[in-house]
Amino acid sequence: MNFKVLWASTVLFFWLFSLSEMSSSAPNQDSTQIDSISDNSINPEVHFRNAEQQYLKGFYGESLSSYQRALQGFEKRNDNLRSGQTLLAIGLVYYQTGKYVEALSTYQRASLIFRVVGSNSDKATLLNRLGVIHDKLGNFNESLNFYEQSIRLYASVNDRLGKSRVNHNVGLLHYRLGNYSDAIEAYQKALLLRREIGDRLGESLILQKIGNIYFDLGQLSKALSTYEYALNLINQ
Repeated sequence: MNFKVLWASTVLFFWLFSLSEMSSSAPNQDSTQIDSISDNSINPEVHFRNAEQQYLKGFYGESLSSYQRALQGFEKRNDNLRSGQTLLAIGLVYYQTGKYVEALSTYQRASLIFRVVGSNSDKATLLNRLGVIHDKLGNFNESLNFYEQSIRLYASVNDRLGKSRVNHNVGLLHYRLGNYSDAIEAYQKALLLRREIGDRLGESLILQKIGNIYFDLGQLSKALSTYEYALNLINQ
C-alpha cells in the first residue's frame, strides 16, 4: 500500500475546502463596477482590493494589472508604506506564475522602501518571500539567511503563525537537499507553533511532510504512525 497516495487524496479534500473558505471570506466587491470606472477616479485601495479578489480566483494576469494600477496610485500619493505592501503583492503574483527573476526584482524594490517605513510584520513577510525566491533560484545559503532573519522578526512581534510558515519553508529546503535530520528539526519547530495556536489542519499537513521523510528513509512503521496521527487530527 502506498501511504503517500492515501495521504495525498485525503489532504487534497481539506486543501480544497480551505481554499473555498478563503475565497468566501474575500471582500465582496463588484469587480464589474470597478472596471467600468475611469482609473483616474479610483482610489488605489479599490484597485488593491480588486487585485486581491482576482488573485484568490487565480486570475493572475488581471490581478497583476490591478496591483500595478494600485501601485501607480500609491506612488502618486507618495504613500511609501502602501507602495511597499503593493510591491509585496506583485512579487507574489510573479512567484505564482513562475517569474522568479521578476519576483526577486520586485521584492528588492520593496526592500528599499521597508528600510525606511513598514512594520516588523511587513519586513518579516518580505524576508520570508526573498528566502522562497532564492530557494527557487538555487541560492540556498542566501535563502536560509533570509529565513533566519524572517524568523527573528516574526518572533519580535510574537507572530507564531508567521514563524511556523518560515520554519516549514526551511524544512522544505533541507528536504529537497537531502538533509533529512535538519528538515525534521525545522518541521518539528513549525509543528509545535501550529499546535500552540490550535491549527489542526496546519499541524496535520506538517506531519505529512515528516511522514514523507520517514517513508523516503524506509522507516515505514514511523511513516505509517505519523500519517495516521495526521489523519486523526483532521478527522476530529
